[in-house]
Amino acid sequence: MLAMIDMSRYPEPEEADDRESAYIWRLLIGADYQGKGYGRAAIAEAEAVAREWRLPRVSLSFVDQPDGPEGFYQKSGFVRTGKLIDGEVQMLKILMDD
Repeated sequence: MLAMIDMSRYPEPEEADDRESAYIWRLLIGADYQGKGYGRAAIAEAEAVAREWRLPRVSLSFVDQPDGPEGFYQKSGFVRTGKLIDGEVQMLKILMDD
């Protein structure tokens, strides 16, 4: 499951929101399906949608815990921003022009 939000379409985003990012609200892959490419495909689709929306970045947040998703997101090109959103670690990926 993947949910995305285009923050630029909200008239009054919260202070923590980045109006120039597509925000991956949740990416959930069941344990039995992890490591089969579904996550990579979902990230690729999220990036394609962000480009369609003409947004230069994709951001997300996750709960920092052992065996969490950070390694996967790093391999996908995301880096920590140093910010916390509602107690979750924020990561960001700059989209390069093709």
